[in-house]
Amino acid sequence: MFPMIISAKEAKRILEEVKEELKKKEVPYQDVETGIMIETPGSGCLQQR
Repeated sequence: MFPMIISAKEAKRILEEVKEELKKKEVPYQDVETGIMIETPGSGCLQQR
């Protein structure tokens, strides 16, 4: 779960950064289900566009 996220796009970007970091450090991982909690004031402004 990603707290304080403005958009799904932001969560995907963070997830890709973490995956790249794990690959560089040769840390094994597997894909897991993820979710986001959109609860920032800025997200309300984005939804109106």
